[in-house]
Amino acid sequence: MPFDSVMYAAETGMAEMIGALIPALMGNVMSVGIGILAYVFTALSLYTIAQRRGIKNPWMAWVPVLNVWILGCISDQYRYVVKGEVRSRRKVLLILNIVKKLGVIAAIAMVIVGLVNLIVHAQILETGSNKVIVEFLGRQFMPALGAAMLMGVVSLVSFVFAAMAYYDLFASCEPENKVLYLVLGLLINITLPIFLFLCRHKDLGMPARRAAQPQSEPEVAPMAEAPAEPWENPEE
Repeated sequence: MPFDSVMYAAETGMAEMIGALIPALMGNVMSVGIGILAYVFTALSLYTIAQRRGIKNPWMAWVPVLNVWILGCISDQYRYVVKGEVRSRRKVLLILNIVKKLGVIAAIAMVIVGLVNLIVHAQILETGSNKVIVEFLGRQFMPALGAAMLMGVVSLVSFVFAAMAYYDLFASCEPENKVLYLVLGLLINITLPIFLFLCRHKDLGMPARRAAQPQSEPEVAPMAEAPAEPWENPEE
C-alpha cells in the first residue's frame, strides 16, 4: 500500500475518532455541570428551610452523606408540629446513607482484591480445568456480588425513607402540590432540586408562629442549656 494511502487512512481514522470523542466529552461535561448545579440547588434549599425553621446545624445540608440528616429533621419537625407524631427519620436516613457508602467502598475493595488475585494466579489458571477456574472466580468475586446485592436492598430502603421525607417537606412548604412535586421529582430526578428551590421560602403547611410577648422589665434568669428540638423523643 502506498505511503500516501496509509497516511490518508490514518488521518481519516484520527478525524473520525476525534469527531466521536468530542460529543462524548461534551456530554460528560454537561452531565457533571448539571449534577453540580442540582447539588447546589438541593443544598441551598435544605439549608434555607432548616435555617428559617430553627433546625440545628443547617450547614450540614452542604455536606455529602450528612445532608440527609437535615432532610430528616425537616420531616421529623413537620410530623411533630402538624401531626403530633415523634419520628426519627433523620437517624434512619443517616444510618442508611452511611451503610450504603461503606458498602460501596467495601464492594469496590473486594473487586480490586479479586482482580489482583486473578493476575497473581493467572499462570496457574491457564493450566487448570474449567471447574478450577470457575471455583476460583467464585471465591474471588462472589463476596463482592453479595455485597452489591445487599447494597441494592439498602438503597431501596433508603429511597423509600427519602421519598417519605421529601413528601413531608413538600407538605410543609406547599401542601396543594406535594404529590405532584414528589412524583415528578422521583420520576424525573432533575426536577426535584427545582421544586425544592421553589419551595425554600414557603411554609403553607406549617402552623403560624406565635408572636413573642413583650416584657416590661427584663428578668434575670440562670443560664440554661439550649432546649432540644421539639420533635426529638426525650426518652431516646
